[in-house]
Amino acid sequence: MNRPYFNLVHDLIDSYIACSFSMCEKLKKNYKTDESLLRAYRVKIIPKEGDVDNIHYSFHGVGCYFEFKDGIIDIDFGPDDRCDGFDEYRLYKYLENMLFNNKYNTIIDKQAFKRQFSELITAGIITNPQLAPSSHLYYLKDHLS
Repeated sequence: MNRPYFNLVHDLIDSYIACSFSMCEKLKKNYKTDESLLRAYRVKIIPKEGDVDNIHYSFHGVGCYFEFKDGIIDIDFGPDDRCDGFDEYRLYKYLENMLFNNKYNTIIDKQAFKRQFSELITAGIITNPQLAPSSHLYYLKDHLS
């Protein structure tokens, strides 16, 4: 994406979204399905948990947890199988487990992280549109139609 970042949490969100898309795409390709991932799991096209390309995954509620070489990501799906939503908790867990990247050291402090997350809300860069099935998720405003 070719745009200036507002702060490091903004940059982290882009990393989280890219990782989320990558993990979901690997599952879809491995199980050769065009179904939404939650539906594919619920109708048993995809097992509840397993390993794909050195990635361990486990479905839960309305989401999926992934462990991979450089960290973890826990996502909840939004409407129409969207995987670009995030909340403070999931984003911070992703940050804590990013073993490969020191660039975020200044926001590992929870207060600094929360402050920058709040700045993004105030600036209108992220928003929580209360979309089912995961009304707690935020999205980058420029990703909403």
